[in-house]
Amino acid sequence: MSTSPMTAEEMAESLTGFDEIAIEKHFGIDIYTDSETKGVKALRALVFVDLRRGGKSDDQAKQAAMEMALRDANTYFADDEPELDPEHPETPSGNDSAPSD
Repeated sequence: MSTSPMTAEEMAESLTGFDEIAIEKHFGIDIYTDSETKGVKALRALVFVDLRRGGKSDDQAKQAAMEMALRDANTYFADDEPELDPEHPETPSGNDSAPSD
């Protein structure tokens, strides 16, 4: 269950210069160049930014992101794809292509 209404990609695209500086300071990574090789750390950095925006101090946000279990970090942001309804397994964009009964 996601905590943020944004996807991880949307959060990354919303970063400000101040967010980037805070990520570098607290996580020691460049969120853009290091995200491929340090994906979990980059994900935690995005959680950190969301928590900062929610009112936590930098130290509180980092502590919370670092204490978060990996499964919770992985589900923190909304899914990129809509969930499939078992009763209607086609995605909304594919409804016209479903075979008729």
